[in-house]
Amino acid sequence: MSDKTSHQELIEQIAGDFNTYLKKGVRFGSILGDSEPTLEIHDIDTLLKIYFLLATEDDFQEIGPTAPSTSVREFLDTLSEELETLPTGTARESSFTRHIEGRVDWNETQKKRLRRNPADSTHYEVQTYQESYSDDSNLVLKSLLDEIKTILDGPLSYAVDQPDKYDWIGEWGRSTAETFQEDIMDNIHVQRIDTDEIGITERMLKKAGRSRHQIYRDAAELLGYLRRLLRYDIHTTEVHRLLQILFIAPDDDDTKTLFELYWVFRVLDWFSDPTFNLITAGTNTVAEWEADGKTYRMLHNSSGSDAVSFRLTNEDLESEAEATAEMVPFGYLRRRMAVMENKRDIATQAFDTKSQLRQWQGRPDLLLEEHEGDELTGVLIGEVKYTNKRSTAVGGLEELLEYLYLGQGDNEYLMSDSGSSLNWVHGGLFVDESTGVSGTYDSVTVLETNENIPESLFGS
Repeated sequence: MSDKTSHQELIEQIAGDFNTYLKKGVRFGSILGDSEPTLEIHDIDTLLKIYFLLATEDDFQEIGPTAPSTSVREFLDTLSEELETLPTGTARESSFTRHIEGRVDWNETQKKRLRRNPADSTHYEVQTYQESYSDDSNLVLKSLLDEIKTILDGPLSYAVDQPDKYDWIGEWGRSTAETFQEDIMDNIHVQRIDTDEIGITERMLKKAGRSRHQIYRDAAELLGYLRRLLRYDIHTTEVHRLLQILFIAPDDDDTKTLFELYWVFRVLDWFSDPTFNLITAGTNTVAEWEADGKTYRMLHNSSGSDAVSFRLTNEDLESEAEATAEMVPFGYLRRRMAVMENKRDIATQAFDTKSQLRQWQGRPDLLLEEHEGDELTGVLIGEVKYTNKRSTAVGGLEELLEYLYLGQGDNEYLMSDSGSSLNWVHGGLFVDESTGVSGTYDSVTVLETNENIPESLFGS
């Protein structure tokens, strides 16, 4: 029996569509070769922001001359050393007051006295000068810092909080984020830069970019690049290169998850134009798109959705138990229900622990839903086994058949002895090569690695 498909081979085969993965894993660096990563991604702006933050100086150099000359991380290291010497300007304020706490503008004083009360000799037009941090360069700097904070506190917060699980976060762990907040964002000089209701214009960016202070030139360069990324004002090949360089996937110790995702993306590749979601912590929906008047949704490792359920309770079995009660008063269903009811009661009394009346629950590796309007019309359920052993494949087959016959859609079983009320329901058992069990058997198709996805998988 040959070895299983390697971790590296799996990555190489799906790399073009896999740049949305942001769950537990590691960074693999540039692995795509000449292939172009997909840009058909919901919320691609968030992905670009994350990659912008993670990119190193070497990454930007590899992208090309239009990329920044320094990374965000290196910029912040330099900034923390220079915060106390941020240049300031002066702002002049004028007031017509009785208190002289500045320079008196006698010409303006006479004009205002004549307009308001010619007999008044107690009010003066006084000019005061205060230190100001709100020049263009500081506003550009603060806007960049606000963008960084938004990324760290928003789409990257789950990885920042658990850097040991998300190795690809690099140096952006909790301690770095806290240092950024305490040493930079909470710094009195930074807090004095007021960017509220101020939009950073191209003129302001250019002015900061010409500053004699390197820190402002770097801030303008980084903020300008991020803005060009988000308005897609750079060449598509540059976006592709950024996504190629920062490639994230499950590490070598989690090839099982990678193998599951390999099949998810293999199935998605059968469709013409799927639109991918970012795969982040707590997210199971890999892709959602519309085609030919239908809506499709692909989920990975999910216990179901608002349309499909893989869970049975005593309540679900009650009507079936009643229907067979006359023939078999205390048959299998009633006995199964009694097991769960007694478990709940005894667990409460003996262990002070609540126990649910759950008879069965499943979590398919792959779930593809087809909808027409609000109606569920088709379902593909997939069970994935990273194996080339037939015995393991048979175990996966049993799991798959449970999903098909016990899963429910619109409060009805997906499959019955006469078929399904949906337009199509099919199961896919996905295994590694050399298992020797490929083929379609009624409502189940068995596929090995590298085999073509057949149309029969989608009920055709």
